[in-house]
Amino acid sequence: MRFSPKLNSLFSSVDLSGLDPDAWIIVEGGVSREEVKEKFLQAGTGFTSLAIQDLTSLCRWILGPLVDAKRVLGAPSRQEVLRRILSDREFVESMPQIRRLKRQRDFYKKLDLAVGAARMTYVSPLEREVQEERLAASMGPAILRVEMLVVIDAYEAWLTEHTAWDLPRLLLAAMAVLDTPEIPLDFPNRLLVLSATKGESRSEAFFEALGRRTQMERVFVADLLGTDFSSMERADSESALIGKWESWHTVDDACDRVGDALLHAYRSGELEKHGVLLPDLPAIRRSLKRSLAERGLLLKDPRDPTRLKWEESVKVALLPLEVVAKRFRYEEVLSFLHSNWVRLDAVPEVDFEEKRRLHQDVLDRGIRFGLESYTGEKLERLRASLGLLNDAFSARISISETAAFHLAWIRRNEDFEAWVHEFFTSVWERFEQDLAVLGDAKKKAPVLYWLERLKLRLADATPPFEKIQMENGVEIFRLGQTPLKYPEKLWCLALPPRYTTSDTGGDYFYSDREREILSGQFLVRSSYQDAEFRRKVLKFWILHADEVVFLDALYDWDGRERESLEPILQELGLKLECEPKYSYPRWRASYLHPHSAPPRQINLPPFLAPEIRASDLEAFSRCELQGLVLGRWRARDSRPSDLDIRGDSRGTLLHEAVRILMEVRSPEGSFGLTARGALDLAWEKRRPKGLFQGEKLAHFTKRKLVPILDAFMAAEKKYVQRSGTSVLALENPKLKYTVDFGPREDSSHRSSLLISGVPDRIDSHPDGIFIIDYKSGTDSPNAVQMTDLGYRLQMPIYALAAANYYERPVIGLQFVTLNRDATRARGIFFKQWNGKTAGSLTESRANNASLIDSAPDEVWGKIADQIEVHARRFVSGEILVKPKQTKPGQPYAECDHCFIRDACGQRRFLDDVAEEEGE
Repeated sequence: MRFSPKLNSLFSSVDLSGLDPDAWIIVEGGVSREEVKEKFLQAGTGFTSLAIQDLTSLCRWILGPLVDAKRVLGAPSRQEVLRRILSDREFVESMPQIRRLKRQRDFYKKLDLAVGAARMTYVSPLEREVQEERLAASMGPAILRVEMLVVIDAYEAWLTEHTAWDLPRLLLAAMAVLDTPEIPLDFPNRLLVLSATKGESRSEAFFEALGRRTQMERVFVADLLGTDFSSMERADSESALIGKWESWHTVDDACDRVGDALLHAYRSGELEKHGVLLPDLPAIRRSLKRSLAERGLLLKDPRDPTRLKWEESVKVALLPLEVVAKRFRYEEVLSFLHSNWVRLDAVPEVDFEEKRRLHQDVLDRGIRFGLESYTGEKLERLRASLGLLNDAFSARISISETAAFHLAWIRRNEDFEAWVHEFFTSVWERFEQDLAVLGDAKKKAPVLYWLERLKLRLADATPPFEKIQMENGVEIFRLGQTPLKYPEKLWCLALPPRYTTSDTGGDYFYSDREREILSGQFLVRSSYQDAEFRRKVLKFWILHADEVVFLDALYDWDGRERESLEPILQELGLKLECEPKYSYPRWRASYLHPHSAPPRQINLPPFLAPEIRASDLEAFSRCELQGLVLGRWRARDSRPSDLDIRGDSRGTLLHEAVRILMEVRSPEGSFGLTARGALDLAWEKRRPKGLFQGEKLAHFTKRKLVPILDAFMAAEKKYVQRSGTSVLALENPKLKYTVDFGPREDSSHRSSLLISGVPDRIDSHPDGIFIIDYKSGTDSPNAVQMTDLGYRLQMPIYALAAANYYERPVIGLQFVTLNRDATRARGIFFKQWNGKTAGSLTESRANNASLIDSAPDEVWGKIADQIEVHARRFVSGEILVKPKQTKPGQPYAECDHCFIRDACGQRRFLDDVAEEEGE
C-alpha cells in the first residue's frame, strides 16, 4: 500500500512524540483514524491519546470538568431518551405524523439520526427560524417538520435538565468556551484537522471559533491527495491506467473471482499491492470472507461489523435471560437444553442421547411455557437447571442485579472464550452508566424489559476489538471512506450502480429537495454535494491505482437484478468494454437444468442382529433408504407440538379407542360404550403426545374424533352381521415369522432371520382367520402392490405368522381406515369370501385391485417369496436409494410425507424413469 506523497510530507512535519506533544491531529468523520495511527506507528513514533483524537474528544477536552464522560450519550441512550419523551400521551396527542411514523420498523433509530442531523444544520434559534422561513416561502408549511421541531426542543430541554451530552450540544458548549477569552485553554503549538469534506453549519462555526483561539490548520483530505478531480488526470502522469470491467452472474461468483486472484498474488508475494474496494453491506463482506477463507486467506483487519449479529457465542450467552424472559417457553428451553449451559453426562455421545430424549419428552408433553410444566421423573434434571435461572431472574430486579447474575452465569461456563465475558462486562457497564444519566439506575423491572433493551444496544454495539492483525492479510476498503493510502491494483467489488447519485430520500426533518433549497444560502449539505464528494473519492481510488478491475454482477447479493455499471463508468470518464464472465465454475452446476440421476446405492456391512420388527421390513419394502434410517439406524423425526393433534398421536389415540370399543362389542355388533365414552377412556390411558396442553384444545380435538369412531361403529356392525366373525385376538399375541435363507458357505452370514410383530386384530371365521389392521393416515396398499411388488409387507408378514401360530388358514387381510368414511376397500380379498351373502368378509366391486380370484395358497406363496427377497436385501447392507414405483407415472408415491426426503436428495434429483419430480 502507498500513501500519497503530499500526505507523507504533511505527516512528516507533525511532531506527535512525547507525553506533551507539540501538535495534535483531529480526525473528523469520514477519515479513518486507524490509518492515521498506522502511519505514525510505522514510522516508529509513539503518541498519547490526545495526539490523535476525534471531534467529540476535542470538545470534551475544551469543556474540561463541565463534562462528565459518563454522561455523554451513545446511540442507544439517545434513543431511550426519545422513547421516554414520546411515551407521554399528552405530548404526542397533537402529533399525528409522529404517531403514524412510530409504527415503522427502527423508528427510534431513524428519529435519533434525524434529530442529530437537523441540529447540525443551525447554530442558533435565529438561524433555524430563517431556514424555516426560506422553506415556507418555497414549498409551503411542512407538518412533519413542525412536529419534529417540538420533539427537538423537548429533547434539548431534557439534555439540559439532566446535564447530558451529545455531539451537537458539545459543539455548542465548546463554542461558548472558545468565545470566552477569560477561560484559559492550553492548546498545543499546532492543531491539524483532517476533514473528509466541508461540514454543516454547527461544525463549521465550531472550527471558526477554534481558529480564533489557536493556530489551526484544516486540511480537506480530497484536496491533500493531489488529484485534479475535475478531469481524469492521473496521479502518476507517466503511467497509463489499465482497466477491466467484468460482468459475473452473481456477487458470489465475483467474490470467487477476487479470491482466485488474491490467492495467486499471495503465492507470488505481491498480496500487499492489492486492495478490495467494496460497499458497506454485511452480505458483501460475508461473501468475500467466505471466498477468502475457502482459499486459506484472511483479512488484514479481521474485525467484522456483523460479528455480533451472527456470533453464536453471543446468542448462547443470552439464553439464560431469554428462557426466563419468555416464561420458560419450550422453544427457548430446548435451545438452552442443547447448548453448553446444560451438561447431563461427561461423555459427549451419552450427553447427546440424553438431551435428545429430554427434547422429545418436552415435545410429546405439549409443553408451551411455565416452569411448573417441566415436572416429572424424566425432566427433573432439566427442571433443576431452569429452577436456578428462575431464582436469579424471575423477580423484578434492577439493572445492576441483572448484570451481576448474567455475568456470574457466563463466568461459570468454561466453554466461553475470554472475550465473551469482557464484551458483556463492558456492555452492561455502559448500560448502567446510561441509566444513571436517565435516572433509572435503581429501577426494578422484569428481565424481559432489560433483555429487550440489551438487544437494542447489541444491534448498534461495536464488535469486540481484535488484538491481532494479519501481516499478510487482504486489505479491504469501504466505499464512503476517504482514503489515506491506496493499492497498486484495485478490485472494485459489487459497486452500487447508483452510488454517485446519493438518492437517499432525506429523513424525518429535511427531504432531499428541502436540503437542496437550503444548500444555496446556508451551510446545509445537499444530496448533490454528497454525490459530488462520492464522485471525487471514487476518482481518487481509480487515478492512484496502476490497474483497476470492476467486478459487476447481473444479480445482487439478495437475488435482485442489478443495473449495469456503464453509466457510472462513463461519468468517471472510463471507456471500458464489458467482458461477460457468466458464472464461476464452482457454482455453474447449480444453474444448469437438473438431469436424471443414476440410482444411488449405499453399501454397509451385513446386518447381524438375530431379530427385526415387522415394521422395519414394512418401511424397507416402501423405500430401502427409509427402511435403513427407520429400521436399522432407528432415526426418528422430532416433531414439535401444535394446536392440532399430531398424526402419530392421533393414530395411537384412535387405535386405543377402537380397542376399547371392540372389548365391549357384542356378537351382534352392538357396543356397550358410546364413541365419546371410549374416547375419554383412551384419552386417560394414551394421552396424546405433541398436543399443547389445555382443556379447550382437548375438548376441540375430541369433537373432531368422535364422528370417526361413530363411523367405525356403524361400519363394524354391518361387517359383523354379514360375516358372522368373532374377535380372536386384540393386539395380541406377539407373532413371529422365520425367513429361511438356506445354507451359506460364509459363516458370517446367518441362515435365517426372525421377524416379529403384533397385529391390531385377528377375527375368527368358520373357514379360517381374517387379519385386520387400523390405519388413520396414509393410503393403504392393495393386493396387487403387496403380492407383485412386495410393497408394504407388514400385514402379509402377520398373515403368514398367524397361520403358523393358530394352525388355521388365512382367508384375507383388510385395512380399516379410521376416518369419517370408515373405508374398508384395501387389503387382500378372495372372491369366495366377498359379496353380500352371509359369511362374506368383504363387500367389494369386481374392479377393486384388492379383490383377487387366485387360490389363497398361491397368493401366500408369492407373498412368502417377496418377504424373503426383501429380507435378504435388508440384511445384506446394499441399499438402493430409490422409492418403489407403485403405479406407472408415480415413482415417488412414498415421498410426499417422508421426513427423510431431504436426506435422499429426492428434492434435487429426478428419477431415471420420470421426466420430472413427482410432486
